[in-house]
Amino acid sequence: MTDHIDGRRRRFEHRRGEIVAAATAHVLEHGVGSLSLRTLARSVGISHATLLHHFSNREALVAEVVDAAIARALSLPDLEADNRPDPLRDIWERARTPHGRQHVRLFVELTGISMYSETAVRAAVARSMGERAQALAAGVARAGCPADEAAAMSAWVLSALRGLMAELLVTGDEEHADAAFEDLHRTVMDRAAGWTAQARHERPAGPPIPRT
Repeated sequence: MTDHIDGRRRRFEHRRGEIVAAATAHVLEHGVGSLSLRTLARSVGISHATLLHHFSNREALVAEVVDAAIARALSLPDLEADNRPDPLRDIWERARTPHGRQHVRLFVELTGISMYSETAVRAAVARSMGERAQALAAGVARAGCPADEAAAMSAWVLSALRGLMAELLVTGDEEHADAAFEDLHRTVMDRAAGWTAQARHERPAGPPIPRT
């Protein structure tokens, strides 16, 4: 009996990625509320029983969709690269594209869902938030932000960007959202200029020039 179960698991294991990809495409287009396991099984071409073999319930599937899709919501540019002159504007521009808006909309929906009883979804959203915050904190630290301020700076900037995008998606007021972003951008750039000035001030002086 065990050999039979293991053989069936191996036979369908390759479908797991296909199922997650189909579910991700569906929720990006239609939202999580309309996701049905039976409808998804039909669209992928498998039985409902096979779908349950991979995911014990709808919450488990949604949590995996979070890992696959929401990990890219407000996807950050490559902050490891030093040749990006304005990564904050890159984030905003990317989030405002049709592709970016899909991910932000899904992120906002799942954030709301995670505030209730779906433990797996809440854990996945929290994990995504933590990864984005750590990546941005590392980026601002490389830009000169003091280490003891980087985490708070990251949380503030990401929260502001998410709030602006949520408002833009609901109201459609692009002019207002862009103006608010420019205000945020100026504030961040002013802070960054302060880091640079402080670094110059704290830089140790070179050896004295000998008199001739």
